[in-house]
Amino acid sequence: MSVLPSIGEAFGLVLAEAMACGTPVVATNCGGMREVADREEVGRLFDGDRPEDLAEALLAALELAEDPATAAACRARAQEFSLDRATQAHLALYRELLAT
Repeated sequence: MSVLPSIGEAFGLVLAEAMACGTPVVATNCGGMREVADREEVGRLFDGDRPEDLAEALLAALELAEDPATAAACRARAQEFSLDRATQAHLALYRELLAT
């Protein structure tokens, strides 16, 4: 499990990197982190700065890490942030803009 309890992280690249290794994540429910860890199959988010909320998310992620399907779900989610996928999305956008 990888944990990023920051409230100032803009995107959470470390989360995508951890998921690429098949590792579930725990992150604060703010900024881009909630977009990276956007489903329960890959990790847990917690609100606020209460230690109890973080502890609860950590325990849930530990259980998640025991699920054999978690590693594949994490890798699949991380793949959505790959350079190839981003390149293709930008090229499609450029083509669309040039066509109008």
